[in-house]
Amino acid sequence: ATKAAEYGEKALTMAGIDGQTKVRLLVTIPSLYNGAGQADKAKAAAMKLVEYGKSVGDAKTSSQLQAAGYVMIGQFAEKAGDYGAAAENYITAYGIFKDASISKLLNGLAATLYKGSRFADAEKVFRQFYAADQGPESAALLGQTLYKQNKIDEALAIYKEGYAKRRTAS
Repeated sequence: ATKAAEYGEKALTMAGIDGQTKVRLLVTIPSLYNGAGQADKAKAAAMKLVEYGKSVGDAKTSSQLQAAGYVMIGQFAEKAGDYGAAAENYITAYGIFKDASISKLLNGLAATLYKGSRFADAEKVFRQFYAADQGPESAALLGQTLYKQNKIDEALAIYKEGYAKRRTAS
């Protein structure tokens, strides 16, 4: 896998490579490095996708590519058990490109923490998400986490905030 990633990086420097092929390589290389156990190289390769995304002219494509890079870094961190870094990268991705699939990743991270009865850790994750997002989805996730810890009054206050934002958004 390491050799394949290295050849991919070499291919990125070749003249005449079209944009679609470049994106495919930028998406594939980080996973190859991660699969080979080279986390630092995987993260650096994913950041290349983020940087490339910043240079793309189309705003939606730019956002999607940047978010994809941060999602990959988050997934690598989550797999390694670094839940704080995973949450931080998922939240960054969601801030760039608000997509339900990213919210699902955060929900999955919480499920992992819930199963391990790590409610305080899940609360930290969702407080960060809610602070960055201030949307009804993040409010619901934080409220649920607070409720699981028997922080009923605080959970209700967060649910009410989220509901009010949802009503004003409709």
